[in-house]
Amino acid sequence: MANVSYVNGFSPVETFDGVPYNGKVKPYIIGTGDSTAMFIGDLVNISGGLAVVTIASDLKGFALPIAVQSAATTTTACGVIVGFEPDRVNLNLMYRAASTQRVIYVCDAPMMLLEAQEDGAGTPIALADGTKNINIVVAAGNTVDGSSGMQLDSSTVATTATFPIRLIKPVPKVDNDNAGGLAYTKWRCMINNGVYKTGVLGV
Repeated sequence: MANVSYVNGFSPVETFDGVPYNGKVKPYIIGTGDSTAMFIGDLVNISGGLAVVTIASDLKGFALPIAVQSAATTTTACGVIVGFEPDRVNLNLMYRAASTQRVIYVCDAPMMLLEAQEDGAGTPIALADGTKNINIVVAAGNTVDGSSGMQLDSSTVATTATFPIRLIKPVPKVDNDNAGGLAYTKWRCMINNGVYKTGVLGV
């Protein structure tokens, strides 16, 4: 049965040793000079340096690491956005609008397993490639529900150590392909080459 395409970026599920994700996050900040809208499920990098929160927030006056959205050609990733500090002006805003300062909450545990969908472009990921590394597809997120447009780039599967994501296995669900080779398969994966860990060769 064909998989249904449901793009929503990356979602943390458990640690590599099987401990369920408990919602633990760290705050980062995105500054007004960043013109890229960001969404829940987006991978982010650290751009370098800290910035002080100046908007109305429980963290106003605190200095936080500056984050940027990971690019499709990225060689590192810090973690995944799992939430935002509420926008006190617009409580219904489900994403970080372009060119606005906003505090984001990031799951940045280096050994966290994530779930993400392959993009279905070209040849889908085969089981024989399920222990290799992969790059990401970056697309605009959903401004209604705030979900990410990121996916796994199935055309980039390789052993390359600098690729940001390591494939682990297809997600074990009845509505997801576990035989390999079907478009839009949801995969368990993890950050491979990251800010807080060094990438290794896929096998």
